[in-house]
Amino acid sequence: MYKGFTLLESIFVLLIIALLVVMGVPSFNRLIQRERTQSVVNQLVLASRFTRSHALLSSRILTLCPSVNGQYCSSHWLGNLLCFVDRNQDGSRQPTEPRLRVFHAMAKRSYYYKGRLISRASISWDASGETNNNGSFYLESDGKAHKVVVISAVGRIRKN
Repeated sequence: MYKGFTLLESIFVLLIIALLVVMGVPSFNRLIQRERTQSVVNQLVLASRFTRSHALLSSRILTLCPSVNGQYCSSHWLGNLLCFVDRNQDGSRQPTEPRLRVFHAMAKRSYYYKGRLISRASISWDASGETNNNGSFYLESDGKAHKVVVISAVGRIRKN
């Protein structure tokens, strides 16, 4: 009677484990990519719903825009999102306009907002919760744009 495994049995078990790992890594990478995409979509929905609900509650025009530094709007929808009271209704934050919240980027993914016919650098909601910037957020992955969040003319936000 022997106690333990032979060298051949150990090599065979290691080979099976290596095969399972090699087969599982691509699936795991897809899972990670899918979760990163979902976190960006959830952040867009959260920021949009926050801005709309505060516009309704405060009876003011609120704007959501991309922001590099968390202080002022930028033209590229990448990274942070800035929610502010848009007193002059120009879609861009001025130093005198109060900042309500900055949504910090969870993942560096390229996305953009396209209104009716053109790309937009901000979205505004009025005191009734409606927007004149209805359109969709598109997330770019694998060289393709995928519609992920839709904002209707009445201001409602939904995942696509």
